[in-house]
Amino acid sequence: MKNFILILVFISLILAPISLFAQEDSQEEAKKIAGEAIELMDEGEYDESRRLLEKCNKLDPENHIYSYEIALSYHLQSENQKAIEVLNKLLADFDSTGALVYQLLGSLHDIEGDPDKAIEIYKEGLALFPLAGGLYLELGVVEGLVKENLEKGLSIWEKGIEVAPAYPSNYYWASKVFCKATEEKVWGLIYGEIFMNLERNTNRTIEISKLLHDTYQENIEITSKKKMKVDFSSNQITISIEDTADLASGLIFPFNLIFEMTFSTSLAVYSTNHKLKKKQKLDAVAITELRTLFLDQWFDENKDANSGEKYPNVMLEWQNELKGLGYFEAYSMWLLLKGDEKVFDDWYEQNSESFDNFVNWFRENPMPVSQEFRFYRAQY
Repeated sequence: MKNFILILVFISLILAPISLFAQEDSQEEAKKIAGEAIELMDEGEYDESRRLLEKCNKLDPENHIYSYEIALSYHLQSENQKAIEVLNKLLADFDSTGALVYQLLGSLHDIEGDPDKAIEIYKEGLALFPLAGGLYLELGVVEGLVKENLEKGLSIWEKGIEVAPAYPSNYYWASKVFCKATEEKVWGLIYGEIFMNLERNTNRTIEISKLLHDTYQENIEITSKKKMKVDFSSNQITISIEDTADLASGLIFPFNLIFEMTFSTSLAVYSTNHKLKKKQKLDAVAITELRTLFLDQWFDENKDANSGEKYPNVMLEWQNELKGLGYFEAYSMWLLLKGDEKVFDDWYEQNSESFDNFVNWFRENPMPVSQEFRFYRAQY
C-alpha cells in the first residue's frame, strides 16, 4: 500500500507541470483567438466575433474579459438587454474585470433610459472597487449631465481624480465644466493641462487644447494701457502698474486667489515690455510668455512645495522641470496649439528645431502622475 501511495505521488508530481503547461497553452491560444475576435468586432462581424469569444471562454474559463467583450459586442449591435444579461452573470467575480463590468452595465441602463438604476450600479461597483476611475467618470456623467447637477458631477469627477490620478477622463470633464460653467477657471486650466499630459493625440486633446487657449485669452482683459484684469477666479483682481508692489505682500490667500494674483503681477510685468492696446487679445505666444513670467515669480517667491508654504502643486513643479530643461516654451505652445494654428505655424517656422527636440524628449518622458505625484483641488 505504501508503495502504491508513493507511485501516486510520483505520478502527480509528473502530471502537475504537464497540466500547468497545458493551461498556459490554452490561455495563450485564447488570447490569440480573442485578438481575431476583436478585429471582427471592429469590422461589425458581431456574430462571428462572439463565436470566437465563446471559444476563448472554454479555453480559459477563469478569464472574464471574454464574457465582458461578448457583452460589449451585444451593446455595439444595439442589443443592450442581451448585454445586460451577460454582465449580470459576471457581477460576483471580484477580479480586475469587475470594475469594467459595473461600468458597462451602468452605462447600458443609462442608455436604456434608467439613470437611477445606472447610479445604483455605479455605487455598488465603487463599494467593491473604490479606486476605479472609470466608475467615477460614469457616475459623474449621469449625476452631472443626465440629471443636470453639475456641482454634484464635479465633486464625483474630482474624487475620481484624487483616487485614480492616472485616469484621464475625470480631468477632461472637470476641466470642461470649470472653464465653461463656473467662475473658477483656474481649476479648469490645471485639470485640462494634466489631462493633455495623460491623453495625447486624440480628438479630446484637440478640444481641451482649444479650451485652454480660449480660457486664457478670454479671461485676460486689457482695459487700458496701464490697467488690465485677470479673471480666473470669482476673486477678480484689477491692477494698476504703479500699484503692483503691494499685491504679493506675504499674506496667506486661498490657492485660486494667489494663482490669480501672481498671474496678474506677471501680466503687469509683461505689459511693461510690450505695447498693449485696449481690448487686445493675447495670442498663444503672448500667453506662453505670460506663463513663463508666472512660473518665474511663483518659484522665486517660494510658493512651491519645498518652501513649506500651503501651495504645493505638481503641475507647476512639472512646468518648472520643463523650464529647467529648456522645453517650457515649446511645451506651452504645444499645449495651446489648437487655439490658433496659424499663430503656432508662424512660431514653428522660427522654432522648429527646439520644438522637434522637445517632442522627441516628451515622447519618452511623460508627466509622472501617481498617488505620490498628483493634484486635486481638495488638497488645499
